[in-house]
Amino acid sequence: MADAFTPARKRQLARSARAAIGLAKSQAYQDAAYAPATLRAYATDLANYKAWCDRRSFVAMPGTPEVVGADLAAAGEGYAMPTLRQLLLRPRVAN
Repeated sequence: MADAFTPARKRQLARSARAAIGLAKSQAYQDAAYAPATLRAYATDLANYKAWCDRRSFVAMPGTPEVVGADLAAAGEGYAMPTLRQLLLRPRVAN
């Protein structure tokens, strides 16, 4: 019995399978990114950012580059780089 799939069709099916696996992995990463502890951390960071903006009469949302930069500069004293990267997410997650 002859093979029903041409080499081109086999390659297409293989690409489709790889794409499906890639999408499934991507969804798993997205699901993990929004674990309950992560969501709590984002909510706390966002509340702190909004409070910081309120104390200085800045508009918190949308987070403009100038306001976010000023926030990071103020927070930068005493924080490690990974913490500053997380703080940078505060307005981005909310926007």
